[in-house]
Amino acid sequence: MKDRQQAAALRAKKQRIARQLKKTTKAHTMYTRAARPYLDAQKLLQRKERLEKLDELRKLYAAAE
Repeated sequence: MKDRQQAAALRAKKQRIARQLKKTTKAHTMYTRAARPYLDAQKLLQRKERLEKLDELRKLYAAAE
């Protein structure tokens, strides 16, 4: 009898954990989808800045030759 109660308690705990994991995963997914355009724009701006610096370095290198 005690083993069945322990098994039932473990199953209930496992279900609670699974529900919480699903809820947390859903929240993270919603954040990621909402933030993606902002993060992509930020990456593009950083890339643009790096390319501008690269162009400046190429001009300086060409002028030094």
